Amino acid sequence: MNIIKEIVLVIRDNTEWLYTIIYQNKIFFIDFWSIIHFLSGMLFIALICWISNKKIWLKLFLILLSYEFIEISLYFFSLEIFLPEILKDQITDIFIGLLGGIFYYYFIKSYNEHLLNYLVIIASVFFVAFIWVGFYGYKYNVEIFNTSGINIWAFRLWFCAGLLILFGYKYFLIVIDQK
Repeated sequence: MNIIKEIVLVIRDNTEWLYTIIYQNKIFFIDFWSIIHFLSGMLFIALICWISNKKIWLKLFLILLSYEFIEISLYFFSLEIFLPEILKDQITDIFIGLLGGIFYYYFIKSYNEHLLNYLVIIASVFFVAFIWVGFYGYKYNVEIFNTSGINIWAFRLWFCAGLLILFGYKYFLIVIDQK
């Protein structure tokens, strides 16, 4: 059991920046983990639709619910803690994951190939920039450029650079095809 506790502590310590709360009220709160849950909802619905078209929403809900059950079990049993806002967090995580699934599903349903390609590019660049900047832990000497959780200034720069590279590549392919 000690090895599980150590793994959970390493994960918690390295993902501390994701616990920064963006918005909170009495019913729910949004933190940087919410972004991960939204993107995972998009990914899971894409995988579910690829495998089967039956009961996709139930499958997505069960996947998100299972993840939350595993998460709470690991914290409770390995660290023997139960935080008071944990139920609010679990419900918010499932809801936001479902929103990510709904968002992606309706892009697939309208199936505009160009729109879907742009969505994939933007979501991919967003995810890579978000994870890179968050885990790297950028801190600038000029305090005005620093924000808690994730450095928004560095995130914007990485996000824009990634979009420039991928859209530039997409444009390059279009130009090559026209020749």
